[in-house]
Amino acid sequence: MLIGHLTFHAFMLVPWLPLWLFGGGGPSWRERGLEIAGPPACSPISPARRSPTCCSRRCCSPRSPGCSRPRSRRGGAGRRSALRVAAAVPLSLALCAAKLAAMWAFLAQFPRTLHPLASVASVPDLLHLVFRSLFLEPSDELIRAAVVNTSFAIERHEFEFGVTALPLVLVAFAQLRRPAERKPVVPRGPLRGARGACLAGAVALLAIPLVLNFYHPVWHAWLKSLPIFASSFTLFRWLSVYVPVAILVGTAAIDSSASLARHRGWVAAVGCAWLAWHALSTDRTYYQRQAYDPTPVGEAFAAARNGAAPRILANALPRSSDLLAPSRNTAIARGESQLACYETVFGFRMENLPHGTLHEGPGSSCATARST
Repeated sequence: MLIGHLTFHAFMLVPWLPLWLFGGGGPSWRERGLEIAGPPACSPISPARRSPTCCSRRCCSPRSPGCSRPRSRRGGAGRRSALRVAAAVPLSLALCAAKLAAMWAFLAQFPRTLHPLASVASVPDLLHLVFRSLFLEPSDELIRAAVVNTSFAIERHEFEFGVTALPLVLVAFAQLRRPAERKPVVPRGPLRGARGACLAGAVALLAIPLVLNFYHPVWHAWLKSLPIFASSFTLFRWLSVYVPVAILVGTAAIDSSASLARHRGWVAAVGCAWLAWHALSTDRTYYQRQAYDPTPVGEAFAAARNGAAPRILANALPRSSDLLAPSRNTAIARGESQLACYETVFGFRMENLPHGTLHEGPGSSCATARST
């Protein structure tokens, strides 16, 4: 969202999902209602993120006889989490129903199927890309080398997940302390019953983003024959499924280590300081070198707030090569109205826009535009 994509706001709210789904909650109906309404409010279209998180949490839950919580309470907590998910998923779909219906109806008339799915043809490169995106920083060189089957460059903002290496550090510390504390990060026990089913489900669900972003000609052709995927250009945003899971693994590491659990308040404070330091020290050169100059739009906005809104004095018909140029965004600030409005659903270069040659017709003179 800080990079500039307003529609990425849901990604910033994903870490709240474990809190709402697995929090202790309270007995009142008001508290239970907030627990159910919290996940849809944080991230409306997020059932795909919740299911792997819930299965992973079940696998990491303590089962040892020395656990401080009684068995019945652990089972009750698991049932509460499952009920929250079961109630939150349809609520999420209900909140998005109007937009989903409109999108479905529009794409039925104007299918956006001309672009191939950007993918990675090498499994090691795909795993490397996911690891760097989650725990380190995106590598421009790796993105250019690994991503194939695309006629447009996939830029690094698609891989800015910002989890940082903090969960890995917590897991490493817990593992180093394990011989002394004799307590594994992931509780040991027979993988049967509900726990075994959850483990199998978690593995299967967490494999889906990797499978969707792997390129093979036959696999790609089948994906492009399916609804939703046929209209997609990239599926790399499905990697956000791993964000709450990575957070869950980090918190499980804290609970598994008596040293970390005893000072979890300080661990949380240091972790927050780590995240702040990482965000402030990240190299932003890539974004600072962007060619777009927002000054004209900023000045026009300031003038409009003072009552001097831009007056449309002419029509502008940009060349096809200008459709992707950043300067197209400043036309209104120059007092121009674009005849060729840019809408990516018709293709990144407007390949599927259903019209002939655009030209100024009767009544479209500057004087008419000025009076209008």
